[in-house]
Amino acid sequence: MMSNRVLSREIAIPLATSLAMLAAWEGLVQLGSLRAAFFPAPTSIAVTLWGLALSGELWVHMATTLGRLAGSFLMAVIPGTVLGLAMGWWLQMRLAADPLVRILFPIPSIAFFPVVIFYLGLSEWGLLLTASITPFLLIAVQAAAAVESLERTLLEAGRNYGASGRRLFLRVIFPATLPQLFIGYRLALGVGFIVTVAVEMIAAKHGLGGFLWHSWQILRIEEMYVGLVLIGLLGIAVTYGLAALDDRLMPWQVDLVRLKGQR
Repeated sequence: MMSNRVLSREIAIPLATSLAMLAAWEGLVQLGSLRAAFFPAPTSIAVTLWGLALSGELWVHMATTLGRLAGSFLMAVIPGTVLGLAMGWWLQMRLAADPLVRILFPIPSIAFFPVVIFYLGLSEWGLLLTASITPFLLIAVQAAAAVESLERTLLEAGRNYGASGRRLFLRVIFPATLPQLFIGYRLALGVGFIVTVAVEMIAAKHGLGGFLWHSWQILRIEEMYVGLVLIGLLGIAVTYGLAALDDRLMPWQVDLVRLKGQR
């Protein structure tokens, strides 16, 4: 009963806040306080969105962006997790890889794009590789920190029960690092989505980033706002989808967070 009440509150409060902001925006446009030429009313944006959805154009752009996001995230998550766990577990690996990771990590992914196109050209692989660089580094850093923060008593308990080598890693280390790993995955997915849209704005005709940039260039302001709205909604759907997977794999964390929220 309490869980249902907390869940309803988690949905109702953000929804009420969003509706209030939209209503205020609509009112300011109708009163003339905001210029409709640059800040069209939410109702006008909704009408434009509906028309584009019926034409099928939006679905193509959304599918393209989601496909690029999925591809770049897969290119980042597997090698990033492997490298990070290895850095956290083996001192030699950390000493070898840590300087390079620290040098590359502060550089935005989009800054690598000119270097990438030297080798891959303006290709789809170039877009995917560029969008995967910062998420890869972020996951590696988070995975290494997750291993390093493990309690020594946990490892000793695993060894006392006969776990060693591969068995210790699979049965003790990896499950214990999952909560921290999923924090890294969520951050990396959000950053990856931002970089994917940014790369599309620079070098892609299709995708929400390309659609947004093209709309701005030809001053189709309502369509530009449609692009912004869809990017925001897709970002919410993607990050909350991964959060839901996190909750399903580790339900004990959900109960703890909600218990804290009741205080």
